[in-house]
Amino acid sequence: MKNFRLILLAVALLLICASESLAADSSLVVRVRIAECSNPPPIQLFLLRLGESLARLSEEPPAWQTLPAATEDDIRNSSMASVVGVYDMVFTSDEEYERRLEESGILRKSRPILEEELILVGPDVSFEELSGAETDAILRKIFSEDRTFLSLVKNRWVLASQRSLLAEAGVKNPGLNKNYVESSKDDLGALIQAGDEDAFMLVGEASFAQYQDSQRGMPMLRVLARVGIRRRCYVALISNMGFRKVRSETADKYFDWLAGDEGSSAIEGFKLGGMNPFRAVR
Repeated sequence: MKNFRLILLAVALLLICASESLAADSSLVVRVRIAECSNPPPIQLFLLRLGESLARLSEEPPAWQTLPAATEDDIRNSSMASVVGVYDMVFTSDEEYERRLEESGILRKSRPILEEELILVGPDVSFEELSGAETDAILRKIFSEDRTFLSLVKNRWVLASQRSLLAEAGVKNPGLNKNYVESSKDDLGALIQAGDEDAFMLVGEASFAQYQDSQRGMPMLRVLARVGIRRRCYVALISNMGFRKVRSETADKYFDWLAGDEGSSAIEGFKLGGMNPFRAVR
């Protein structure tokens, strides 16, 4: 029994020392902790490259973490526990998620840094007579001729925009079209499928750049129309406790760099699939 008590005492002392060590470490950590959430793969790729530029602005490079995409329930319930007290900066392309972060009172400041446009793509030899036509005219022709149309059901931004565009084009009940296909694939997988099946689809320009990059210069699809609907990627600074002052100051430095000319040049100089899918928001 005596030995058992000694063991318990030793364990208790180890736990106390460990907790004190962690507390000390947390006050000394100066690496800015960055989370990216609800960004498509091309933006994730760009942000990782951007991290190399940010690393040169501080003594310690930032620590990056990819969070699971925010679900509608997360946004509706304002479940922001995954970022509060953990991260100093968040990048997100989900405008509703960014708005709820702001409403929750945990943001110090936020701004858009880049945007991509929604585009309509289709087979390389399709609708030459409609070259330069408005999006609604092309959509009407696609559905009046029962051409295959792929819908990105997992992409909330594309799906919401698509519903609005089809309604404006006078396309009612598109699901009744036998060639209307709801694709559960990610953007790149659906684009490859569309190329194989001579199908049309609405997709973000960044995903199309990723598709072109994957096709080694021989894509089966081309851009038919630029829709004029844009999605923005935001950078948000999270409110911190006092012992994280050093990290907050470095995060401010990152934020200012992104908002300045050098950050804009980095965004506009990014290339993927032979194109720059982003525009800097100044």
